[in-house]
Amino acid sequence: ENNMPQSVTLAQFVKEQALSDTALYEIVEETAQSYGVALTEEDRADVENQWRERCETSGSEAAFVSLIAPYGLNRERTEALFSVRRLCTKLYAACQAGMFGPLEDELETLAAESDTVQVERLLAAAGGDRTAARRKAENWFSQLNGSPEQDSLFTRLSAESDDRNGSRTVTDETFEPKLVQISNALNIGQISGIIETEEGFSILRRVRPDREILLPLWFEKMLVQSAMNAEIAVSDECLKLDTAVFAMALERLRG
Repeated sequence: ENNMPQSVTLAQFVKEQALSDTALYEIVEETAQSYGVALTEEDRADVENQWRERCETSGSEAAFVSLIAPYGLNRERTEALFSVRRLCTKLYAACQAGMFGPLEDELETLAAESDTVQVERLLAAAGGDRTAARRKAENWFSQLNGSPEQDSLFTRLSAESDDRNGSRTVTDETFEPKLVQISNALNIGQISGIIETEEGFSILRRVRPDREILLPLWFEKMLVQSAMNAEIAVSDECLKLDTAVFAMALERLRG
């Protein structure tokens, strides 16, 4: 209900959501078919096993049917959902294998939109001589600041760094708060100034998140956008459906 627009009734929202879900399931099936991805007999047998397992967990088939009925589901509809989910898993595996996937400019856009922040770091560890460590970091920054090819130079300087962990996703566990804050403020490709912490002197470079991180974001976005752009044809019965009557029938099922 929190996702329901304020200008529509619950019944109208449920009706629209049902159409949207149906479109998404169809897009999964059509996309899978276009890339030659299909359920095998083993997959179909596993779908039936999932139904039986749910029934056993609920105590009986009748108990499970009663449990899912308030959501407008029966065995046929539930097994269809299991099948689509399994098909979607196989489709994503094909995407991971390189059968299809995003273009480079799509990855760039996703990287900019993603909440994931990845950085590389040059670290001059303080050790017992903070002055020497500061000078080392200042030398790095001087070279970077005057270079037209900062990325390649940053990579070369990494051989001198006391941090050899390479690119990593920034979290509160990977860095102390000061480094996290500065990392989050950088744009992709941007290099920070010299950051002094107890550990030493750091220079950060924000890099594009790994393809493995962006791929699931692209896959989901691709399916959702395809469903949103799909031309949905509905029957006269659906168009004539009284949402108030639909809501009352739904409440009776839930009761």
